Amino acid sequence: MIIFYQKSDGKIVGTIDGRVHGQEHANMWIGDRDKIDRLVIQWISKGQKEIEIEREIEIGKEIDENGFFKPITEKVKEKIKTAEFEPNINGKDQKEIIIAIDKNPISIYDYRIDTNSLKLVKK
Repeated sequence: MIIFYQKSDGKIVGTIDGRVHGQEHANMWIGDRDKIDRLVIQWISKGQKEIEIEREIEIGKEIDENGFFKPITEKVKEKIKTAEFEPNINGKDQKEIIIAIDKNPISIYDYRIDTNSLKLVKK
């Protein structure tokens, strides 16, 4: 997540949502660079785990009573790997804020940036 804010008062003026940012995001800017600054928050892996899921696969087709083909499915279990990520930012409270904002980006505007500590604070 990249958060753009006014240097003068910390008011958030926009964001680039996401967890991983490439060079194209690093080149983006909102507004006047003399008045606007940004806070870049990358996410880092907390590790992987393997979980088992169940899904349906198509194993054939049959003709229904109306003469149409319908799939014949079977439930199968398979193991998949999942990764857990967390924001790479100091402070448990700041991580919790960023995770909440990641789930509901509209709430970013309920905060401002403390221009001294560069932390998100509730308005």
